[in-house]
Amino acid sequence: TLLKSVTTPIIGDVYFLGQTRMLNLYFSPVNFYYVQDPLSKQFTFMLAEVSNTPWHERHYYLVDLSEQDDTPKAFHVSPFNPMDMQYKWRISQPSEHLTLTLSCYKQIKHMVASIDLHRQELTTTNLSTAKKRIPSMTLKTVGGIYWQALKLFIKRTPFYGYAKPATKKPEE
Repeated sequence: TLLKSVTTPIIGDVYFLGQTRMLNLYFSPVNFYYVQDPLSKQFTFMLAEVSNTPWHERHYYLVDLSEQDDTPKAFHVSPFNPMDMQYKWRISQPSEHLTLTLSCYKQIKHMVASIDLHRQELTTTNLSTAKKRIPSMTLKTVGGIYWQALKLFIKRTPFYGYAKPATKKPEE
């Protein structure tokens, strides 16, 4: 299971970084949950909740922020990336500025996704501004995913079929 490899206790407050529902629509390809140690106030773990668009499935990757070890890809997200790959996480400590970079590689770097965010207070004014600037982040996200997929398809990027994961029996 997810926690079997964790040797450090996971305790502390949890902070969510993800998209919210707007115009009664919601889709987020990945949500991040950061755990903050109550004593040191350092963020110790990040849980990435990943979903795959057409198959409506979820998978979780737990990253120890003190080590940020490479993680084997364990979940089919894009038909343009094979399963036998590794993820390399580079995550800054959340503060006024946050960066998160995820590289997907086999022998060479295959794909990079990143976010670079600056903290804003959660106020009515800031929410209103965000709604006006991007009325539906869900539509923008889904549209962007399919637009990138179309460009890869046109370039004749190799296509890797989806295989439904085997169901695991509950552990006793």
